[in-house]
Amino acid sequence: MDDETLLAAVAVGDDRALRALFERHAPWVAGRLRRVLAASAVEDVVQETFIAVWRGAGGYHGGGAVDAWIWASPGGRRRSGHASTGGPTWSGVWS
Repeated sequence: MDDETLLAAVAVGDDRALRALFERHAPWVAGRLRRVLAASAVEDVVQETFIAVWRGAGGYHGGGAVDAWIWASPGGRRRSGHASTGGPTWSGVWS
């Protein structure tokens, strides 16, 4: 199943679709988070990100990559609170 189909399934409460998205995208999200967060915070922020995906999947209306939407999700935006403890800036995330 492609990402958009999975996200649509998550929007109607399909937890298997969420698991599939998590298995597909969590390593990518975690890899980027490791560049900017303490190792002890990465797992929590990945989980927060996918909780936000579960809660907000109905807000995805297509027109963009699902991985970018996941990265910009409300849980993902909470990353900045974790990084504000003197960690690196976000400029290194995409390099």
